[in-house]
Amino acid sequence: MCKSGERIWRSVNCRWWNQIPGDVAKAIAAGASTVMIGSMLAGTDESPGMIMTRRGHRYKASRGMASLTANIERNKREGNDLTREDIEEYVAEGVEAAVPYRGKVREVLTQLVGGLQSGMSYSGAHSIEE
Repeated sequence: MCKSGERIWRSVNCRWWNQIPGDVAKAIAAGASTVMIGSMLAGTDESPGMIMTRRGHRYKASRGMASLTANIERNKREGNDLTREDIEEYVAEGVEAAVPYRGKVREVLTQLVGGLQSGMSYSGAHSIEE
């Protein structure tokens, strides 16, 4: 229970595949206090993984650190021998995927900030809180 005038803070995290810069503004407008952009950054030059071309489009191989492949490679680096049973019993949490290649992190972040600023101007907001 809160007293009159007391502010209750809540945190809402928006987690979906952000496709365009305006998606961050939409998430904030819908009440999110944070957005996850890991998938967008996974396709950048600064992230690990090789760049590949499929049907004329460039992609980057991406994997979560709890994925099966990451677990196998980590165990190899640490000198652990994995049995077939170890691999079959491992419950992978991370995702392995080909994500769109996006260039440099700086370029992605510039686009996201621009999309947020644009969305704020359309709504007349002077701050993210508004």
